[in-house]
Amino acid sequence: MSSREKDLENVHITDNTYFMGLIHLEDGNILEALKSFTKYLRQSQAKLGWYHPHVAIVLNNIGELYFDQHYYQKALHFFRCSLQVREYVCGEGHVDIFNNLCSIGECLQKMGEERNAVIVYKKALQNKHTLPGKIDIEAICIMYIIIRIYNNLGDLDNSLEMCRTILRAEMSQNEHRHVLVSRTINIIGTIYMEKGLVAEAIRAFSHAARICGDVCPMEFDSDAVSLAITQQFLSRQFLCAGAA
Repeated sequence: MSSREKDLENVHITDNTYFMGLIHLEDGNILEALKSFTKYLRQSQAKLGWYHPHVAIVLNNIGELYFDQHYYQKALHFFRCSLQVREYVCGEGHVDIFNNLCSIGECLQKMGEERNAVIVYKKALQNKHTLPGKIDIEAICIMYIIIRIYNNLGDLDNSLEMCRTILRAEMSQNEHRHVLVSRTINIIGTIYMEKGLVAEAIRAFSHAARICGDVCPMEFDSDAVSLAITQQFLSRQFLCAGAA
């Protein structure tokens, strides 16, 4: 019997434990699900070894259970173990590695380690970019998470640079006049506003409004939006000058 056939036989022996964990999870019985997954993990390690896809899956599942219960330190441990196995088994560029890294980043965020979370999210993006094709929606979503972290940290320069990276990716995959492009330019305008760059912010907001007007002419009056933006900034400047 080949080692692969033996692996399949061993998986068949232990699958009931794993499926019982899924049933408990579906019923909302987290404690029993955790017990089943932990038992399955021991069985799988004993029969299949540490570096096996099934071990990585159950490590990740246990991590998700702890994460959902807000035990972020424990979740982080299991996500990192799952990542270690998957990096050995799957190799660079695999989607499961991307997902593991994102889970680790989310744990770090919850634990208040935002700068470390950014490092991990960027590693996830590097892994994602090794896949064929262009930047996809999952990668762009992670970039937006990084932008929010940068904004929370007051790191507006890096936030702006990440927005520009997203904008280049969106413009390479869509027409320049596209609602996604408009959204990103609008975020860039908001960052300019936070940096106190009024003229740049007005240009960005006006550009975003014009794109929306082209894409959805029945829903947007770009001239009215641009005028409102200009008036808002002028009023803000006037109030700041009065306060001074």
